[in-house]
Amino acid sequence: MGIALIFWVLIKLSQNYRTKQVFALNYNLPEGKTFTKQPPESLVATLDGQGWDLMSNYFDGDERKLLLNLNNSSQQTYNSSQLVSKLSPNNKDIVINGINIDLLMLDVEEEISRKVPVVLSSEFEFNSQYQLKQAVELIPDSIEIKGPASVVSVLEKWQTETWSLKNINSDQERTLNLIKPENLLTKVVPQQVQVNLFTEQLTEKSLFVPIFIKNAPDSLKVFPENIKLTCIVGLGRYKDINPNSFTLEVDLKDVALNASNNTLPILLTRQPDYVKGVTMSYQSVEFFIVNGEGAKEKEQSASNSDN
Repeated sequence: MGIALIFWVLIKLSQNYRTKQVFALNYNLPEGKTFTKQPPESLVATLDGQGWDLMSNYFDGDERKLLLNLNNSSQQTYNSSQLVSKLSPNNKDIVINGINIDLLMLDVEEEISRKVPVVLSSEFEFNSQYQLKQAVELIPDSIEIKGPASVVSVLEKWQTETWSLKNINSDQERTLNLIKPENLLTKVVPQQVQVNLFTEQLTEKSLFVPIFIKNAPDSLKVFPENIKLTCIVGLGRYKDINPNSFTLEVDLKDVALNASNNTLPILLTRQPDYVKGVTMSYQSVEFFIVNGEGAKEKEQSASNSDN
């Protein structure tokens, strides 16, 4: 039985067979050049030969690869015949019957680098008593991008992965990965940034702010002349808030001074960008003429309103 098995194996290995083999594709690009898109990393060749030769070729530990030397042309092509002619099986008795690539098209262009700012992608929810104290700190705040000119030249920024936090009531820090490039030939350095988040507690502040009258004669007065304004501000900027931080206006343009309705809305036209939740003790004022016909009646009306 053993002898018969040996003869059977010898007969089988003496016959012709067809098999497939993977060849790695290596590219030699000119300096300063890169591909527009990622080229194939390998191809599959169909091999014909005797069983002995194919088995020997299979167990050969050497890597099967094909090196393509490219030039500066923007587009370079290789048909299947050209690629087959460059393949060389270790055993000369093995014939390459075909490959899985009919036409290899390679787009070549300049490789450039560019520095762009990093943009934080975040989903932050602060505790109702806290807010962001200052701009989020990114270290580094910009990164180097290297790759095909057609891809890199249009990039204006680069985002981090999303950082989600809820009920924030203290300073936070974290190392975030940058998003991966869609184009595999684009390289981002570094691939991570340090993010520092600084918070502060909120407090309430009240102050009296004068009302500025626009487009009114000197004899016209408003009541009240100052109103109480309340706002929410971070503790770090509490002392920075004063009456000059806000502008309250009443505009009498195109308003008839002898009209029966002598009230006008108060407009908040200026406030610091670091305050929020501004409220006013009055939403409107009454106006009246100090001297002239009807002055006493309107002064009395204002006095009654105050009472």
